[in-house]
Amino acid sequence: MLQVLVADDEITTRIGLKALLERSGYSVVLALNGDAAWEVLSDDVPPQIALLDWEMPGLLGPEICRRLATRSNGPFVYTILLTGRTDDGDLVNGFDSGANDFMCKPFNALELKSRIGAAARIVQYERELHDKNVTLAEYATEMERLAEDRARQLVHSDRMATLGTLAAGMAHEINNPASFISGNLQTLELFWKDVGDALSRSECVAGDSKLLFIQEEMPKLIAEMRSGVSRISRIVNSLRSYSHAGAKTTDNLVAINTCVDDALLLCRNNLKHNVVTNCELDPDLPKVTGDCTQITQVLVNLITNAVHAMEPAGGTIHIESKVNDKDVVVTVRDSGQGIPEDSLEKIWLPFFTTKQVGKGTGLGLPICQRIIEEHGGSIGAENHLGGGALFTITLPLPKESRYETSPTHR
Repeated sequence: MLQVLVADDEITTRIGLKALLERSGYSVVLALNGDAAWEVLSDDVPPQIALLDWEMPGLLGPEICRRLATRSNGPFVYTILLTGRTDDGDLVNGFDSGANDFMCKPFNALELKSRIGAAARIVQYERELHDKNVTLAEYATEMERLAEDRARQLVHSDRMATLGTLAAGMAHEINNPASFISGNLQTLELFWKDVGDALSRSECVAGDSKLLFIQEEMPKLIAEMRSGVSRISRIVNSLRSYSHAGAKTTDNLVAINTCVDDALLLCRNNLKHNVVTNCELDPDLPKVTGDCTQITQVLVNLITNAVHAMEPAGGTIHIESKVNDKDVVVTVRDSGQGIPEDSLEKIWLPFFTTKQVGKGTGLGLPICQRIIEEHGGSIGAENHLGGGALFTITLPLPKESRYETSPTHR
């Protein structure tokens, strides 16, 4: 049943309209003034049709129409202004305010019923259109999501297929000019020591602001250039490692706890005084088949990422190793802010990084994933309930080492 709001300060008009509308099968809500009418229309489910007196205490009818027409959300309300004004200018002003229809007092009952009936049909059309738009929006959102998923899969597949070929050539092309830059930079650094000393002893420097600026800034520029060359070298090495992914791992037996110790040793410069490392390593951990260097590389990457995730305040890195009936499990957990939920799946994509520009290439975790998968295992990431990120590495035991889990290994 459609609901109609009647807002008029004249009691006879309100009662008459209420009786007429209820006989026609409508539900009626009455308002004594404009403020009360706006309160009703501001409800989450307002009446579908509003008969508004032009002049009444509080908000005027045109102002209510204007508010309804300009609000950004809320269901459609069909508005009819009731007034004794007959001037054409008033009619124009009424429609300009956002009113859908206009009736002059005193009004004819049959005409009013006809206009309300037309309003009801328009309200029904609007409702159906809104429902269809909602359905179309849902379909569009779902299709967009599916298209994005498919596009992401295709892009990732193509990226994985071409990155190996691209990386080998890129590493060679970048290494040559980078070597020239590095060599020349070393020569420049040696020459600058003599030049800098000469400038320090020269009396003309004190009176030349440009020379003073060069004397102060040149060591910083050289240091920044050395940092840039070093960063280029790290990126090239990462690309080279990634391009070689897929090569068969060695069949050596690897002690995971030793890999953890080696990784901590390699990361000792990153483990500053404000980072505490707690290790719970199973002393009876069976060995796994694989490459100790590669597994250590994975652990170094995870530990380094954990340190970066806790900067600048620092925190705790917890490393645990244990075994079940088929796998060795290693977890690395930090006490940082964790990984944004919308990035948990993306961190395994090459070149995606949550670090600031200049602090990450986005190749570390994809390389880690490839290494662990080459070992027949898996690596996953989640946010720990106690805070921070938790990375879990699972590596299969050699078949001859598999056994039923004993109470000491649960």
